[in-house]
Amino acid sequence: MVLNYIGSKKTLFNYIKYVLKQNITFKEKLIFGDLFAGTGIVGYNINRKFHINIISNDIEYYSYIINYAKLKCPYTKKLKNIIKNINKFENLEEGLIYEHYSPSNKNEYNRMFFTCNNAKRIDTSRKYIEKIKATELSVDEYFFLLSSIVESADKVANVACVYGAFLKKFKRSALIDFIIYPIHKKKKFLVKILFIIKILLN
Repeated sequence: MVLNYIGSKKTLFNYIKYVLKQNITFKEKLIFGDLFAGTGIVGYNINRKFHINIISNDIEYYSYIINYAKLKCPYTKKLKNIIKNINKFENLEEGLIYEHYSPSNKNEYNRMFFTCNNAKRIDTSRKYIEKIKATELSVDEYFFLLSSIVESADKVANVACVYGAFLKKFKRSALIDFIIYPIHKKKKFLVKILFIIKILLN
């Protein structure tokens, strides 16, 4: 799954891989620095294809969450069952997304980033993982679920790639019911991720 992102290196990855292959002999002790990691496309794929150590960093907190999940959190049967369970929820709750990013009666600005139904589905999913965080989830599992919600929500967002503005009418993809897809399905990692650096501005 890939997050919509202006500046994403997804389309450049094959070229990046080609340049690396031409100039580097890949070996077990090699360390790859994914600076300005963004959505983690480069670091995740370098790790997956060459099985080398990764250092990842970005100034954005969402990037830290996503890179942490893609590079350190394996996909397990437990996570699969939790996601399956959340996707079956019928009693939806209203929360921050519903109140501020959908055209709900609680939003005086009539924002249309998400349909009301999808906004409530996102809120319900988010609240549920916070509810079970302390008692049922490890840090890895929590970050895996949180990042999966972020990337799955992006698939039904009513935006033209960036969230600076919403579209005036709901596009077709925004009308599809929100469900959580796992951010990846990798069950184990062959090398350890050295660092995922979270840089915060003062």
